[in-house]
Amino acid sequence: HAAYAQDQAPAPHLLPGSLESIVSDVSIEKNGEIEVVQTYTVRINGHRLNGLNVTLPLRGDPCANPPRFIGARILSVTRNGTLEKWTVVRPPAGVRKPNILRTGTRGVHLSDGEHVFAVRYRARGQVRESGPMHEIHCSFGGFRAGVKIALARIRLPEPVEFQKVALFTGRYGAIGDRAHVTEQGAGYVAIASKGSLDPVTGITAVLSWKKGIVNIPPPTEAEIAAAQKQRKHEKEFNCLTSSISKFDLAEVIGMELSLWN
Repeated sequence: HAAYAQDQAPAPHLLPGSLESIVSDVSIEKNGEIEVVQTYTVRINGHRLNGLNVTLPLRGDPCANPPRFIGARILSVTRNGTLEKWTVVRPPAGVRKPNILRTGTRGVHLSDGEHVFAVRYRARGQVRESGPMHEIHCSFGGFRAGVKIALARIRLPEPVEFQKVALFTGRYGAIGDRAHVTEQGAGYVAIASKGSLDPVTGITAVLSWKKGIVNIPPPTEAEIAAAQKQRKHEKEFNCLTSSISKFDLAEVIGMELSLWN
């Protein structure tokens, strides 16, 4: 298991500042889509910073059978309760790295003190079959300078018990135990880090439940066409997804966070 895909993330310039907390609310819906709200509390101390870089699951695995493709739709980005300007920064052609959601505007600096960012989006293609169960892998990434506390709350559309809740922490491939379940009930589980997390580390949660609660929609024609096009493109650039087969980008909820200026 991989708690954090460090070597798959882009490397935005790290700037001073502290991440006080990450709170991830994940709602798994009956139609197989998920809705995610990621809340980041950041403290700025005397530095000219413009906003956040957040890695989001905007790409999938075109080499899966059938191809798995993430269709993530950004619904809103707010800062301190007010809508915030944002854009998506994409890697160059042939570069196997995820997209970056960038908040703020160059030259418009954040004031000193605490800022609460909330990113809300929907995604499909993350629930998978695992024998008689349905399963989802959720990875909650950290800050390049570490995070004081990471929390996650995952909900099913019906009040049924999770059959498995496995947690791992650390960098890519690690199986650390710096996370624990703080609350669990029918169709609900809450997870927290055991104190602060080191730089560039995160939590991976593997959750499963009985089939019949969530429907997994087949890929649309547009998604299959996009995946086939990407597969052809990656063959031409010799960058097939086998290099990241241990950590499918389609499983990433929020992989990395940094500040930019």
